[in-house]
Amino acid sequence: MPNCPKCGAEVKKGFKFCLACGAPIQAGANQASPAANPASQQMYTPVPPKKSNTKLIFGLIAIIAIVVIVIAIALVLMGGSGASQFEGTWDVQSMGIDTGQWTFYGNGTMTYTYDFGYGEPSVTWSTWRVENNKFYLGPEMDFIEMGYNYEFSNGGNTLILKYSSITAYTLTRVQ
Repeated sequence: MPNCPKCGAEVKKGFKFCLACGAPIQAGANQASPAANPASQQMYTPVPPKKSNTKLIFGLIAIIAIVVIVIAIALVLMGGSGASQFEGTWDVQSMGIDTGQWTFYGNGTMTYTYDFGYGEPSVTWSTWRVENNKFYLGPEMDFIEMGYNYEFSNGGNTLILKYSSITAYTLTRVQ
């Protein structure tokens, strides 16, 4: 009976693997004891296949793409980010009454334009700022310093300024 080239255990004829150690048995090879054939003592170590990182890479790309899309949608729905989302001209209503137009400029100034029906529209210059998630109008607009809670809707084209839970102004962006 032949012997395993790796461990020397007896191997029955026709077997392709050693039952003792699992080493492959080559058909027709000289299957003497390991001591008799030093070349047969070479160890066979199967090399595991390399794992592919393709799924991991595509997964990370998908997650990053989803995050970017969610941020972009949020910015569109909120009308932009930071103070720049306020810039531009807005039709203003206070408690349902049309009160003219406000134009916010990037340098923190604004104009308030209202036509009282006496000829030329009245224009007042003031200031504005966004600080600590509050919107502030300059002293020319508000007699006391108060911050309004604000929210955008309609794709950033409607701005609601609230004091406490009461809507003080509803602004609609002029296109």
